[in-house]
Amino acid sequence: MALLPDREANTLAAWLRAHPGVAVIARDRAGAYAQGARSGAPAAVQVADRFHLLQNLAETLEVALTLHAKHLRAVDQARREAAGLNGTRLLPPVETQERVALLAGARHERRKAQHEQVWALSRQGWPREKIGLHLGISRSTVYRHLRSEAFPERRTRRDAGRSRLDPWQSVVLEHWNNDRRDGRTLLRELQLLG
Repeated sequence: MALLPDREANTLAAWLRAHPGVAVIARDRAGAYAQGARSGAPAAVQVADRFHLLQNLAETLEVALTLHAKHLRAVDQARREAAGLNGTRLLPPVETQERVALLAGARHERRKAQHEQVWALSRQGWPREKIGLHLGISRSTVYRHLRSEAFPERRTRRDAGRSRLDPWQSVVLEHWNNDRRDGRTLLRELQLLG
């Protein structure tokens, strides 16, 4: 890995020529990098990194949704009318505690497996940077795993799944569904209720 002095195509091309054998180049969307990669390593495959793939997707979705906003609103209105909602907005249903616990358990198992993989590769003598590249995780995540050989269990929150607003959920929903979205008014009403 190297830090180049600038973002010029010629600088990248020169570095690639000095380091033959580069087969894959993960890069951002800068045209200078595309040109430098073509010039310095013409046989290398150029791919977008994860961040820029997501950035491309987000921008494309924004354009598509903006172009079709009128049609999407019409479909939503038709769905509401078919469901008999007549403009009433409902909050999405809250996931059950059982489903939340199931998803949390799956995330816990993935983190634990990743921790074990990091330690297994470290014991084999892999450098920390290579471990991250191999497993597709950041260097800081590798360092965090290597701080402790025992898997660090996360502390659970005592208030998980609960809110201070639970006793007044019906009031909050009534405001929301009646298109009264002024937070100050809602706060004053909740304060009057205790």
